[in-house]
Amino acid sequence: MMNRIYFVIISIIVLCNCESQTFKSTGGCIPVVQLAGICGQAVLQIQDPDLYHFGEDTDGYEHVFLATIECNALQIEPGKTFYVQLNPDNFNGNCAMCLAAVDYSGSKKYPVRIFNSCSNKE
Repeated sequence: MMNRIYFVIISIIVLCNCESQTFKSTGGCIPVVQLAGICGQAVLQIQDPDLYHFGEDTDGYEHVFLATIECNALQIEPGKTFYVQLNPDNFNGNCAMCLAAVDYSGSKKYPVRIFNSCSNKE
């Protein structure tokens, strides 16, 4: 009986560690697609199943979060996968934004930095 308990505990530790290693190997970047956006805000859908836990299912979408996009960000092409870093250091959010807002009722919201490709961006 104790062997089974130890096996379960070790399995949980290994699984948690693998998920963390996967995220670190991407440089802390998440592949996403923009579903909606206006005035420096966007609803982004996560494309990597290992990183779905950063999003939520809300408003008829799965694995999404509301992003506040950094000033002077790269242009986003609708329907094309790009990469974001959540809560980046020295986030530049001091730009003028219009007062329109994306309709989003979920609770997961992050400031993001955009990249076209991602490797070791931490």
